[in-house]
Parts: sequence; structure tokens; C-alpha cells
Amino acid sequence: MDFTFPTYIKQVMTALQDAGFEAYVVGGAVRDALLGRKPDDYDIVTNARPDEIKLLAKQHNLSLVDKVGQNFGVVMMSWVRR
Repeated sequence: MDFTFPTYIKQVMTALQDAGFEAYVVGGAVRDALLGRKPDDYDIVTNARPDEIKLLAKQHNLSLVDKVGQNFGVVMMSWVRR
């Protein structure tokens, strides 16, 4: 089965993978894609640490949602370029 993800998801995945990290789309987006639905949001799991994700986001000019989930090692990004 072939999934087509939005450009911004591909950009995040590429940035992580080009930096040597693993990155996979997981969760509800995968479920929705398998059911033929358009996902509302996307979760990406990676072996990059939060500080590494923040650095990559800055290097690729992606905005972060500050402090949400930081106690759990979660970094949230918004998809509006700065």
C-alpha cells in the first residue's frame, strides 16, 4: 500500500533522516491512511533527542510549540514556516 504524506511531513522526515536519525509516521495518521481517510494530524517517532529535534527545526526554519509535552520528551512543531 502506498501512502502520500503532505510535503511538510516529508520535509520533517527528510531532515531527521538526513541528520542520521530514524523517523517514522505513527499513530492515528497510519490508521486513517489504512482506512482510506485523510489524517487530521501526524505523529512522527524518532530516535533524535528533544534538543536535537529543536536544533534541526531551527536549522530548517520550522516553528516549535514551546513547552507542550516537554516533561514527556515530546517536541511539537507547527507547520508554518518562520
